[in-house]
Amino acid sequence: ALSVDMPWWTATLVALGNAAAMAFVAVELRHFGMHPALDRRHDLRLLALGAFGASALTASNSTLWLLLGGALPSHLVTRAWGFGLLGDLMGIVVVGVPLLTVSRRSLAALLAPGWRSAALAAGALLTAWAAFRGGVYSSAPLLFVPYLLLGGLALRSGLFKASATVALVALVALSSPAVGLGPFAQTTPATGLAMLAGYLATLAAMPLLVTALTGELGATEQRW
Repeated sequence: ALSVDMPWWTATLVALGNAAAMAFVAVELRHFGMHPALDRRHDLRLLALGAFGASALTASNSTLWLLLGGALPSHLVTRAWGFGLLGDLMGIVVVGVPLLTVSRRSLAALLAPGWRSAALAAGALLTAWAAFRGGVYSSAPLLFVPYLLLGGLALRSGLFKASATVALVALVALSSPAVGLGPFAQTTPATGLAMLAGYLATLAAMPLLVTALTGELGATEQRW
């Protein structure tokens, strides 16, 4: 709100409302027993519901105060709410998961990775860079390589390393349309944004699914 010369009270209400929405959803997820390690399919269902609920609340809060503050014309409310929902969802998926799974142990492992884990992470970043710095058609096959590498990284080193690598891949991907490169750069801005968001969402889902399935398999083996 401050970036578009809105009054300080509008920015304050947007920030407080969004923080309250996130805190409310976090408390509810804890109440329903979600594991921060996200090592069960039940945790993924709770994460999906919580991410959508939190994004809907923050998008509604931001849209309301921008409308009341005069920064948002009434005929653009629906579009603004939709873009706000999409942006907040992507923020939770790309940035929220590493923050949720971070710990002293995971940070220590991140600072001293084995060469295999480092190779998998570097491979995902390099192939993403090549895919989003190439042409629309020539680089498209490279888009699928990070899925395999991130799945292997999650299996070998855990969710935190894999999700942190996803966040770095997202930075690479988001920079390419701005300079007119990558497989999504030649579409309209709205279409390109939707395609990029879908790609990053499915990319982030790979280590989540691997972690949940391996966690349940490990729990089953311990019971037997």
